[in-house]
Amino acid sequence: MKNVSLFTKSFKFLVRLSSICVLCFVIFRLVRVIFFNENFYVYTENCIVPKIVMFFIYVIDAFILIFLIFVPTQFYLFGAMAVIYSATVFIDQPQNNMGILIFLTGFLILALTVFFSKKGKIKTISFAILFILLNLSEIRFGTHIFIVSVFSKILFFFTVMLILLISFHLSLGKLIFTSDKVLDLSAFPDLTIRDIEWIKLILRETKYETIARKYNLSEGTVKNNFARIFKILNVGDRIHFMAVYGGCKVLNGDSNQTKVLTFLKDVFWTD
Repeated sequence: MKNVSLFTKSFKFLVRLSSICVLCFVIFRLVRVIFFNENFYVYTENCIVPKIVMFFIYVIDAFILIFLIFVPTQFYLFGAMAVIYSATVFIDQPQNNMGILIFLTGFLILALTVFFSKKGKIKTISFAILFILLNLSEIRFGTHIFIVSVFSKILFFFTVMLILLISFHLSLGKLIFTSDKVLDLSAFPDLTIRDIEWIKLILRETKYETIARKYNLSEGTVKNNFARIFKILNVGDRIHFMAVYGGCKVLNGDSNQTKVLTFLKDVFWTD
């Protein structure tokens, strides 16, 4: 059975296209602010985030987006950028539902990576607390604006979640997922016995430092070897590897189970 890879050509194209579109918006806003002395927000009376801070956020976002155009596999940066930007929207733009949409987008992007693989509950609770605090920050605009904003965001939140739920159920009709994903290493003959051992360790989220101590090697040597392994597996780096193969059951090329799966794949699987 084939593994469902997140970093397909179409996905990379989507990340690049999204980065270009957002980059155009960022550049447009920077030009308007620099040359026409406009404010970043409509509401300026109670703004907490200084204009210079927003300027630097936009500049950093521009560099991140340019980087993502060339290296789309690092799209987790998109998630971090979205969460930071959504915080400024929550703080200084009451009743703007784009804040919650951007926040949810950033959260989902980080969830697709290995960000929540370690201490997932703590990080999820931290995100929930941050979300609540950002909403409470709108109290300074007045009780009426705050209450209207809360109800508006609740309605918007459930609408977005309903759309996501429907989309998820529709996708189940077209895609078949399995909890027993398999990484068949027989498809990669260039891997050595030690490479296979290290792949198993990295799937258990073992640190490079721990692997280096176990094999009496320097951490730099371990990282260089993994760079070669990742190249053989056609992934960019450790994050990319875990996104594609995280949770997979590793099969060696000499095992009977691997031979059976290979035979069944050749007989029944057609591209």
